[in-house]
Amino acid sequence: MLLNIVSEARFIPDLLADQEQINERKLLTFTLDEINKKFGKDAIAIGSCTFKNRNCTMTQANKSPSYLTSWKDVWRIY
Repeated sequence: MLLNIVSEARFIPDLLADQEQINERKLLTFTLDEINKKFGKDAIAIGSCTFKNRNCTMTQANKSPSYLTSWKDVWRIY
C-alpha cells in the first residue's frame, strides 16, 4: 500500500539518508524511463519485474547449490 505520496518538490528526505544513493536512484529511474520512451513501453525494467507476453522462462540448469538451506551442501573444512 502506498501512503504519503507527495510531489518531488514537497518531499523532505530523511536527515540520515545517503544523498548520493538517492541521486543515483533518480538517475537510474530517469535512464529507465528514457530507454522505455525510445524503445517502447516495457523495453527494460528492474530485474525483479515481469513483463507481459514474454515467452522466456527461468531455468535452473545453472543453479548454485543450496548452501543456506541444505546441510548436505554446506562445505566442510578440516
